[in-house]
Amino acid sequence: MIRQFIKKIFSGHGRQRTYPPYYQQYLASYQMPESKKSIEAQEFVVLDTEASGLEPTQSQLLSIGAIKISNRSFCVDDALVIHLPVGSNPSEAEVAIHGIIKEKNTALTIEEAMPQLLSYIGSAIVVGHHIAFDIALLNQQLQNLGAGKIMNKTLDTAMLCRRLDNPMQPQSLPGKEYKLDHLCKRFDITPFARHTAEGDAYITGILFLKIINALSARGINKIKDLL
Repeated sequence: MIRQFIKKIFSGHGRQRTYPPYYQQYLASYQMPESKKSIEAQEFVVLDTEASGLEPTQSQLLSIGAIKISNRSFCVDDALVIHLPVGSNPSEAEVAIHGIIKEKNTALTIEEAMPQLLSYIGSAIVVGHHIAFDIALLNQQLQNLGAGKIMNKTLDTAMLCRRLDNPMQPQSLPGKEYKLDHLCKRFDITPFARHTAEGDAYITGILFLKIINALSARGINKIKDLL
């Protein structure tokens, strides 16, 4: 199935579509997660982005933070932190919220950042709090560069918490109860470096580990059950 999907996205209206080499390499190496694999055996990448707004198609990507989880443990030494140029005059609100200032010497261009990100996530399941926004934002950046979309399976920690509380009707629960700050208090997580991509990725990673431990106690131990 995955080979057919790759073939399909490489061809449009009967003509070969050319993607950047780094995206072609990502497609060639990507493998769908095995449904029968245990959660411990699966690699996850917890990801967070910071942006200038709330609309993926109109917001500037400011930074990316990601950390790998394998065997229910952090791979701290292998964390990914990317800062993008924020423009000549970042607003006071952006600096106050994200702690980001213009650092020409450390920022990567978007052309440098996207290959690093795709190489980092590989075939892992991508985890995030309200991850749909992050993926939409990153897909917009990839589209701007002439690449395709992120293919990885995703897990939203907000939805996982809802499933933990109400397995039958998780969508019926009020969203305000599942904001990251609220869940940090609920699960006794110190909100380290809040509103930075790397800080929020780390916090979300701790939350994810607590959730899967709770789900495991209910017999959810396979990837097919988690997804």
